[in-house]
Parts: sequence; C-alpha cells; structure tokens
Amino acid sequence: MRRLCLPALLVCAAPAGAQSLGLGDGSLTDNPDLAGTTQAACIADGYCGGGAVLSQAPAEAVTAIDVEWSLGLRGSFATGTDGERFQALVLPQVSADLSGGRSQTQLEARGELVAPSGEESAALRSLQIEGTTRYDLSRDTTLSGAARLSLGQDDPEFSNAPDALAVEPLVATGTLEGSVEHTINRLTLTGTLRGERQMYGESERNDGSAVDNSALNRTSGTVALRASYELTPILSVFAQGEAGYDLYDEPAPVVLVKEDGMSHIGRVGISGKWQDRLEAEVGLGFGVRSFDDPARESLSATLYDARVTYRPDETLTLTAGLSTNFAPASLDAGTGVAYEAVLEGSYRATRTLTLRTSTSVERIETDAGEERRLATGIGADYQLTENTALNADYTYSARREAGQAASHEHRVSVGVTYSR
Repeated sequence: MRRLCLPALLVCAAPAGAQSLGLGDGSLTDNPDLAGTTQAACIADGYCGGGAVLSQAPAEAVTAIDVEWSLGLRGSFATGTDGERFQALVLPQVSADLSGGRSQTQLEARGELVAPSGEESAALRSLQIEGTTRYDLSRDTTLSGAARLSLGQDDPEFSNAPDALAVEPLVATGTLEGSVEHTINRLTLTGTLRGERQMYGESERNDGSAVDNSALNRTSGTVALRASYELTPILSVFAQGEAGYDLYDEPAPVVLVKEDGMSHIGRVGISGKWQDRLEAEVGLGFGVRSFDDPARESLSATLYDARVTYRPDETLTLTAGLSTNFAPASLDAGTGVAYEAVLEGSYRATRTLTLRTSTSVERIETDAGEERRLATGIGADYQLTENTALNADYTYSARREAGQAASHEHRVSVGVTYSR
C-alpha cells in the first residue's frame, strides 16, 4: 500500500460585522446545523460552522490517498457438457482511496485477460471500472454518487453444431447514480436517482453467420425513496418505493414488440444491527411492470428480500441473502421475474490460511418458460509472504433453459497473487 498526503491550509475566521466566509471548500456557511462548532471540533472535522470563530489558523488538514494494486496469475482447467478447455488468466486490479475533511472518494478498476490453449489469441474477458464518492453536507445530510463501467464477454460454446455460438457478444454497461440522505432525529430519508445504459455486440455462430443482439440494448432510469425509523439502537423499520422506466432499441424477437414500459415497486420491512456481529434486513413488497405496447399484458409479482450477515469473531463471516426483482428481456423471452438465493462464507483458519465458499441459485420465470442456474464453489488463499499469496479454487455451475438441453461445468484453477 502506498500513501500520499496532500496538505492544505484551512483558515476559519469571522471578522466582526462581516458576512465573508473566507477561503475553504465552499462549506463555510451560516447553516444553523453547524452553529456552535467549537475550535477543537472545527479542526477535527475539517470545517467551521457559522458559530466558529478562530483567532489563529488551525493545523493543516491532510487529504490522504491510499493506493493498492495486485496482479494475479491463474491456470484454469474446465470440463463439462461443452467439452474441455485450459486457460491462462491474468487478473490485474488497482484501487485508490481519497479521504479528507468531509469527503471520501474511492476508485477501483479490475480486469480479466484470458489466453486460451490452441491457436486462439488472448482476449479481454471482463473489465470493471467504478468510482464512488461521499460528502457530508452537514451533520444530518450526506450526498453520495457513483459511476460504473463494465465490459464482459463469456466463453464461447465448445460445440460443433452449426447454430452453436463460436463468438459470444461483448456486453457494455454504464451506470450513474446519485443519492441524498437526511436524518431528522430517528427518521432517515434517502432519495436516489439512477440511470443505466446496456449494449450488446454481435455474436457469431460456427457456420459463420452473425447474430444481431441489438434487441437487448436498453436505457433505463429509476427514482427511489426510502424512509427508515429507528425504533431502538438495534432495530429499525423502513418503507421504500421506486419507479423505473426501460427503453429498448428494438422489438424483442420472441414477443415481436418493444418491451418499453414502467415498473413500480413498493417494499416494507425491518432491519437490525447488533455491534459488528449481526446485521439483518427483511423486506416484503409488491411490483407491477406495465408495457407501452397494448399487446403486452402487465406483469405483477410479490417481491421478497432478505439478507443476514453473521460475524461471531474476526475469523468467521457468514452471509445469506434472498432477492426477487424483474428480469430484463432476452432474445428468447420477454421481461420476467428473477428469484435468487446466495450463501457465502469466509474463515481464517490460521494467520496465513483463509478458506472461502459461495453458492448461488437463480430461477427466472418468463412467458417462454423457466430458466434455472446454479453456481457453487470453494477456495483457499495461503499467504506465503506479506505481498504474495497462493490461490486455489473449485467451482461447479449448471444451467437449464426451457426447450434446451441442460449444461454443466466443473472448473479448477490455481495460481498466485502479488499485491502492494
């Protein structure tokens, strides 16, 4: 980890009879929420309210930048219904954390480069870039924002059938999100705006024909409001509502109409946190998905959500979750309802050995039938030195779609990760 420090001189002064707020980050106001700030608090918080008067400049406010990076090398062997394959993978990752005063910003980028065996050239399988920021406008109000960009391309099918895919489509997704949170005594209100654009490239079959996936391209926007009330220091109740709109570029091939339309979702539930050992949230809601085209009937569903995280000590972490939501249209089916259950665990057996496990089960119900997916795996990380770790993983995945044969895959990968 490499740390850089950017010192900045902070001056807080209120000349008698003047309203000038002096130099700073624009936060020196006469906001009553900030009034009465003491000199010590002003220096500690990195800003001064209208009631703070300093006769001398405080110590320097320091903005710290923590930079971390890692490079992983893996050898992977997979076997299943699509045949056998060996791949060499390169996994770069870099992150930066900027914190100081009332703001905190995090930047992260990770990628996955694959070099298949045989005559195929190396390719970028995935790339994710994410930035998040948080700014404390006052003691009771916080602004947050996030920007994400992801590129991904799945492995092709290992099949000699003419209609099997030899090249999977490249999928690009961009997301922008902003939120504001305000607390009034025990009541916390959160408003969120989110926009997303997803685009699919062409795929190619074994016979050389191209498959146009532009019907999957969509632009979506969502506005959400959540109200949470603290019953006790441990338990809170909440109500949440959201409305979203999806706009597709082309009609879906199966339903032959565009899937444009609105979705409305409402949820109520309870959440709790006991020290750092137990966190839980359970919600129940109802959603309606209506379509602009009158030929499409509206879709409604009861939505269940739950998540529990248990940390009895510093060595063990267990997480279980259940979620339901509307699933976007595909080339084979229109909009549906997705149900997903997740179980994750991490155990630090010794100072140098960490064990991991995860399982996810997903079921998607559409007008074309039902799709089921299963993914489970175990892994281990052994710390050789302060910066070097050995990694080993085994995963099993299975998939069954309506009207198609079931598929499965076993994958074993081993490698090393160097981090700073």
